[in-house]
Amino acid sequence: MKKIILTLLLVLIVANPSYAQISGKNGYFELSKGVFDIDAAKYVDGKSISSTKQFYYRLEKGCALFLRYSLNSYSLNKVKIFKYPNREIYSAFKTKGDEVEYYIEETGVYLIEFENNGITKRAVDYRIGYSTKNDAPIENTNVAFKTITDTIEGATSLGKIIYTDTSYVDVLDQKILVNSQSNLMSPPKAVVAFTLPKNTIKFSYYLEVSQEGVDKYKESINNLSNSSASLLSSVDPMLGLLLTGVSTIGTISGGEDVQFYLVENTQFISNSNLFLTDQPFQAIRNSKVYNDASAIDLLAGKNINGNWAFCLYNDNVVQSIDVALKVKAMCAKAKTIIQKTVPIIE
Repeated sequence: MKKIILTLLLVLIVANPSYAQISGKNGYFELSKGVFDIDAAKYVDGKSISSTKQFYYRLEKGCALFLRYSLNSYSLNKVKIFKYPNREIYSAFKTKGDEVEYYIEETGVYLIEFENNGITKRAVDYRIGYSTKNDAPIENTNVAFKTITDTIEGATSLGKIIYTDTSYVDVLDQKILVNSQSNLMSPPKAVVAFTLPKNTIKFSYYLEVSQEGVDKYKESINNLSNSSASLLSSVDPMLGLLLTGVSTIGTISGGEDVQFYLVENTQFISNSNLFLTDQPFQAIRNSKVYNDASAIDLLAGKNINGNWAFCLYNDNVVQSIDVALKVKAMCAKAKTIIQKTVPIIE
């Protein structure tokens, strides 16, 4: 039997517990009447259910806590013992079994954790118990819990995401020529690349081909300035689109059009280069339009480098076109509010 003398005494017992003598700074005592069982079970769930099994106990100074576990096949990724909240006092990695003994020198909450990285359950024989010098049971080893609210930086799926320090940035305001099909000097394609600022969570765009599209944009500004919406959007239809998700810019029903693709360029794939070289590429959005306005929400952790592009294609045989593009970004720091249950430390 492996004996570990540290500040805490833990042992998992599968057989008759009246076998051991526990040592510590305060001397020796025999387990004349064995160990008082706390927990015993046969399985630790796999990743498909829950990869950890945790046990919390309130143990008193002067007692001994025992842990013994064994597996007939496979192994457990980790077995750990902590004095809550974070003082690790035992750890085994890729283990098939062990026996551990600890002498408790400080009253507090102690945690035993089994971690299984396998997909399926692990058949584990384990038993947890404790002993006292006077062979009398501890009145109550149960641990009370409370729910607390914690806030962490960044956006995760673990809680409610909030955004703080919101700002708005004009990213793009540009007009570009897209040649016709009959132009022998240059292809009927063009790319307008742009980089979103750090902490962008959403951006809006407006694309138009003709002077009528310019007029529609100006008309939207005039309409906003004469309405209560101006308080919200500062007579900026791009900002209003970001805040409400609804475009106030009128659509055009005729004239010159353009086929556009909104693409994301990553460090691994440049979709705009694939577009220019007639190779398969991926687009976030694509349409053949006279003008178009929309807002794009970015998922948490998506678009780390912020490199995007509009890929433009003109199918007109004779007529070249001028395409005007505007992009505005909403930037904010993401935080996640998490409610979690923690032990109550007396």
